[in-house]
Amino acid sequence: MSEREIFEQINDVLKENGYDTRINGLMDLTHFLNDKKDSDSMVYDRVRELYDQFIMGIGMW
Repeated sequence: MSEREIFEQINDVLKENGYDTRINGLMDLTHFLNDKKDSDSMVYDRVRELYDQFIMGIGMW
């Protein structure tokens, strides 16, 4: 999965769960993952998984 596809999936997950937030890059993604209020959300684990794919690379999955 390409970097762009990962960000598209993250944004789809957020949109499906009522978030107005849009993740456009690694900085946005890092802010989302480090925000305490987001760490308690239902989508955090899925977004974190996609982040791990982004960081580790496609070969790990």
